[in-house]
Amino acid sequence: MLRTGNAKLYILLALAVVTVLGVSSAMAQSWPDTYAVTYYSNAHTTGAPDGKVRIDNPGTANGSDLCADVYVFDNTEEMLECCGCKVTPDGLRTFSINSDLTGNPGNGFYPTTGVIKVLAAAENPNAAHPQWGKCDPTGGFSLSNQKGNIVPTADLRSWATHIQNRGPSGAYPATASEFQDSTLATWELAYLQQQCFLLRQLGSGRGVCKCGTGD
Repeated sequence: MLRTGNAKLYILLALAVVTVLGVSSAMAQSWPDTYAVTYYSNAHTTGAPDGKVRIDNPGTANGSDLCADVYVFDNTEEMLECCGCKVTPDGLRTFSINSDLTGNPGNGFYPTTGVIKVLAAAENPNAAHPQWGKCDPTGGFSLSNQKGNIVPTADLRSWATHIQNRGPSGAYPATASEFQDSTLATWELAYLQQQCFLLRQLGSGRGVCKCGTGD
């Protein structure tokens, strides 16, 4: 298990409590066609194939590049990894669930099941993050401003393969489906950015997912 200094840990936990309390009272707002979720199963399981996530930018957002901000959780609702990946118009980005999305968990434990959330966002013209360029999944969240600046923007399309439980033949069958649209509320948007920031602070270099291949 990863360890951090107690003082730093207490500060970050206090920040998490204050931030969550603050966003819970914020005015409700939603952004349609910007937020999609799916599950993964049997990841890092001996004998099971690797699942895939594919994200496409159909080019309808004024022909602009979009950010796929990806947040990966385990089955205990803990955020394990996050990253921001640019997807150009008509581009297709492919992620390995085992290697790209769950291969560097912040808590050091490889998950087998959990949830993947994809937030479609505009590039941030005021940011040039060393890891993500203009696609920062924390939205520039920091200890000083305690607020992210992600601008949700329709309309990425995402699909995933799901590795089902082993059948009588001993094989792990795979199914494929599109991510499910979900309502992105103000508090959820704030929570994702804040938790991604906290993950980076506590992760000692872990918790960073990869953007896969393609564009």
